[in-house]
Amino acid sequence: MKVLSWNILANEYIKKKYYPQVKEELLIRQDRFKLIVNNLLAINADIILLQEVMLAEYKNLKDLLSHKYFISKLIAIQWVGYPLGESGNITMIKKSKFTSINQKENYITCKHRQDKFYIVNIHLDDSSQERREKQITDILSKISNKSLVIIGGDCNEEYKKNSGIYKLLEDNNFNISVTDFTYFIEKQMKIDNIFYKGLKLKESLVNNICGHRTISNINCQLEKYGSDHFPVIIKLNHK
Repeated sequence: MKVLSWNILANEYIKKKYYPQVKEELLIRQDRFKLIVNNLLAINADIILLQEVMLAEYKNLKDLLSHKYFISKLIAIQWVGYPLGESGNITMIKKSKFTSINQKENYITCKHRQDKFYIVNIHLDDSSQERREKQITDILSKISNKSLVIIGGDCNEEYKKNSGIYKLLEDNNFNISVTDFTYFIEKQMKIDNIFYKGLKLKESLVNNICGHRTISNINCQLEKYGSDHFPVIIKLNHK
């Protein structure tokens, strides 16, 4: 099965002062959404974890893809210290691959070959390691005893082996998928990932055709993907 995790960049957070290197025409909402949809169609994942989805984009994705995917409710991102924004996470599950698909709180349950999967979409706190660790601890309290689990999203924490949230997940038998950078507006950072338990990793990649961080490649990222994060894609074997 193919799994995609991708922060698609909520329009509510786009301000020119945050993206001084980016050509203004690359930040146009409608054009970015077309690029995002084209990438989703090209990747054609069985499980899609999207972060920073705004209400308009959510409705459009439902119109375009609900014939093919179960699309979860939009779960608002909880920003600590900021007014509650409109954007949130959605999880999309391919109907042809999974059955008994249900949403419970912030995770999805579904069946594949009669086995029950738990799928969690995360966008962790962007300012506090303590809060990020609490968010992961809360998630683990609900699913750590489950045998088939996928957790993916924007960790908002630089990957370092055996530290922070990564150590928490490893201690609970989760495996990490990628160690390449996934974001480079301010600097190159390894902050998006997919974690899995009870499955075997077949392939993994950060879908990056733009290369390392330069002003030209920052513009390439928005031009090719419509987002300031690169998609994380993995293939998992189940039995």
